Amino acid sequence: DVPETNISPRYGKNIKYLKSGNTVYVRGSISFSASLNNPCCGTMPSDLLPDDYQDHVFTAWNLLGGVPTAYPVVLAKDGKITLMNPTSTAQWFEAGRAYNFNFNYHIG
Repeated sequence: DVPETNISPRYGKNIKYLKSGNTVYVRGSISFSASLNNPCCGTMPSDLLPDDYQDHVFTAWNLLGGVPTAYPVVLAKDGKITLMNPTSTAQWFEAGRAYNFNFNYHIG
C-alpha cells in the first residue's frame, strides 16, 4: 500500500505499488469525503522515487459524467501523489466519486 502521509480527507482508498527491477508500478482508486481541488492521495517511500529530483506528471481519465475528461496525476519530487484539477471548476473532485489511475516510472 502507498503510505497515507499527507492524504486528503477520504471516503475510500486502495492505492498499491509494485517494484519490479528498476520500474515502479502504481495503481489506485480513491474517493474523497468532501469535494476538493488537487487532493493528495498518499506519499511514495523515498527509496522508490526517481533519481532526477523532478515532478513527474501522468494522465488519468474520469469516465463518468458524459464526456471522458483527462486529469493530471503528479508524483512530486518529495513523493506526494496529487490529483490535479483539469478545469477552472471549483472542487472538481466530487465527494464520494471514485477516481482511478495507473502509472509507472523508472528508478535507479
